[in-house]
Amino acid sequence: ADTVSGTVVAALPQSVSAMIALPLMRAAARRYPDVVLHLNEELTGNMADQLLRGRVDVAVFSPTMPKEDIAFTPVVEEDFVLLESAQSERPLPPGELSVAQATARPLVWPANAHGHCTRWLVDAALEAAGHAPARVAAEINSVYTLKAAVEAGLGPTIMPLGLAQREVAEGRLVAHRVASPRLHRVLGLCVSVHLPQTHAKRAVCNLIAEVMRGLADSGQWEGARAIAAPPAKKG
Repeated sequence: ADTVSGTVVAALPQSVSAMIALPLMRAAARRYPDVVLHLNEELTGNMADQLLRGRVDVAVFSPTMPKEDIAFTPVVEEDFVLLESAQSERPLPPGELSVAQATARPLVWPANAHGHCTRWLVDAALEAAGHAPARVAAEINSVYTLKAAVEAGLGPTIMPLGLAQREVAEGRLVAHRVASPRLHRVLGLCVSVHLPQTHAKRAVCNLIAEVMRGLADSGQWEGARAIAAPPAKKG
C-alpha cells in the first residue's frame, strides 16, 4: 500500500520541456522508482486529442482546452518578452517596450494550429488591448529552429523568457519586457475528466506541480512565478 507503481505518460509542449523535463525525470526517479514515466515532447495541437483518447495521462498546458473534457489546475505564471537577435541591424531601444514597439515588425511564430501556449495567448492579449494582430515573418513548428531563426535575424518573436534564458545569458538573443499586464501565460496540469485517476497518475501530477513551483521559487525558471496549490479536499 505504501508503494507507488505503474506507468504514466506525461506530455510537455516544446515551450515547457526545456525547463522542466530533466528536473522532472530526476525527481521521479528519486521519489517513485517503481513508476515508469514516459515523457512526450509534443506540438500543442496534438495534445488535446491525445489526452481525450487516453494516450496521455497528464499534460502541461495553458487553459485553452475544452473545459467540459479537461480539468485544469494552474501551477505557474510567466510573462512574455520580446526576443530579438543580438546582431539585429535595427536593434530596439534598451529597456521596456510598448506593445506597439513590440509588434512593429513581423514576428517569427509557431503555426496557429500549434500556438496554444504562446501565439494564441499573445494574439488574445493584443485583441483585448485593442491592437491589431501581429504580422507574421515566418511560421516554424520547432522551438529550437524558431529561436535559431530569431538569432539569425529573420525577425523577433514574443515568448516566455524561460524558453530562451540560455540564449539571453550567452548574449545571442536580447530580451525586452513589454509594457502590458496581459502578455503572460498560466501553465498547469490538464487531465481528462472522462478517464479514471490511478494512484500513480495522481502521484506524478503532484510531482510535476511540485517541480514546476520549485523551479519558479528558486529562480532557475526565469520569469516564472508559482501559483499556490489549491487546498486539499477534505474527506
